[in-house]
Amino acid sequence: MLSFAAILISNFYPQLFNFGYSADSLWFIASNEITKHPIGFAPLLSEAFFRYVPYLTVVWALEILLNILLLRQGYWRPATRRFSAAVKTAGVGICAVMLFGPSLIGLRPDMLTMLGSAAEVVIFSLNISARIVLAIITGLEGIEIIRSIPHLLPKKKVTPLA
Repeated sequence: MLSFAAILISNFYPQLFNFGYSADSLWFIASNEITKHPIGFAPLLSEAFFRYVPYLTVVWALEILLNILLLRQGYWRPATRRFSAAVKTAGVGICAVMLFGPSLIGLRPDMLTMLGSAAEVVIFSLNISARIVLAIITGLEGIEIIRSIPHLLPKKKVTPLA
């Protein structure tokens, strides 16, 4: 239960927690009070990423709500299909904004002095990798939305001619 509370707090108040890389070559999650001290802290994610976290949390909560509703009903209804399409569309929108927005990687070359001249290449590779993943997610979710369109349209009743 404590970990669930920590996840909620970190989603709605991301300024309280930081992801970091310590001088001992270990990744960690710590409060900002700890990471203010010079311990070789290098944030992996940028401030731009944390601006999207509340929106992502809302979309994920709506998806959980939809899944609970579907488990309770036992089958899809037109309203749940429309709700699902709306939630997926919101997720694709957020993902597209993240894809074309500022960098989500918070590392800078001066933070990775241990890598020397390869630091810029590593950061560039991380940025490109993040954008590729976002593009794949956006494309796959877009295809899923397009595939759901026939289920959203009303069914035509066929009447016999004779």
